[in-house]
Amino acid sequence: MRRRLVTSVLSPPVKFGLVTIFRDHRDTWSATSGAAQRMDLIRGYIWYFGWPTLAGGVFVFVRFEMTAADKLLPAVSVFTALMFAMLGLTFNVGVSLKNAGGKKASTTLATIKDLRANITWAILVAFALIATLVLITLLDDPANGTAWGWSPVVVALAYHLLLTLLTVLARFRTAFNYLTR
Repeated sequence: MRRRLVTSVLSPPVKFGLVTIFRDHRDTWSATSGAAQRMDLIRGYIWYFGWPTLAGGVFVFVRFEMTAADKLLPAVSVFTALMFAMLGLTFNVGVSLKNAGGKKASTTLATIKDLRANITWAILVAFALIATLVLITLLDDPANGTAWGWSPVVVALAYHLLLTLLTVLARFRTAFNYLTR
């Protein structure tokens, strides 16, 4: 019985591929192997998780009270929908490149694969941000205001999303350069 309980608790991330999506994103952080890859992974963890956590931590000490969660929620939701469209377009480009073949297509296809992984991760982070904003909106008490404890979480998620989107932009630029040179 205990084993089944542990399996059922752990199965949703595995069932929905969340672990695989993170691994795909993490694998885009380095194109090397050995010690250089370990160093790139450490830099990636610091870049994607360390800096956002530090930025969110600042808001723990400042005790900034977030008051615009209900206004931010539609914007983040629409932005997430646009990222879904971008993921679909990236898929189409990947299929077209795979069918085209050739040296340019193979190098660009690797970049498109990384781009897909980064966009998919960005969508998951945006989902987490949306869920947090929904919770804030639902638990918000207009008489007492929003609890200051939500601000660090929102800041960390938003900063993480921003860094991931910067990576997406860099991958777009790289793919474009492969195709046009």
